[in-house]
Amino acid sequence: MKLRLMQKSKVRLKLSILLFFLALSPAIFFAQTLSDSSSMWPNGTELDFGAFESRGVERFDSLVLRNITDQPFIIENVRSSCGCTAVDWPREPIEPGAVVRIPIAFRCIKGGYVEKHLDVYLSHLAKRERIFVIADCPARF
Repeated sequence: MKLRLMQKSKVRLKLSILLFFLALSPAIFFAQTLSDSSSMWPNGTELDFGAFESRGVERFDSLVLRNITDQPFIIENVRSSCGCTAVDWPREPIEPGAVVRIPIAFRCIKGGYVEKHLDVYLSHLAKRERIFVIADCPARF
């Protein structure tokens, strides 16, 4: 009888340990993904369009994205937080080690300091990558 109880508690202990590591594995995966995220964007995750002299002017810049994985991935979507920013991202798969430029257009509409964002959705990541777009637009008189 004691032997069976001891065997049951060993099985429960092994199950508990297994469940603990299974619960911990997503956290380890996402921690690696987040730490690698900064090397995916060699020029950083902020686009500064600088100071504009007048409203209605459009400027262009580009984001640089590097595939640091060992598998191809695609940019599934890019969502802008406003209508002043336009993006034309590549639809083709990005091969391992490849670097692509994502063209960004910004039109100065509102006056003052502007901080907007772009949410980039990549096929191999569970969460979005956020890119900040900043500019200084002239105030109305």
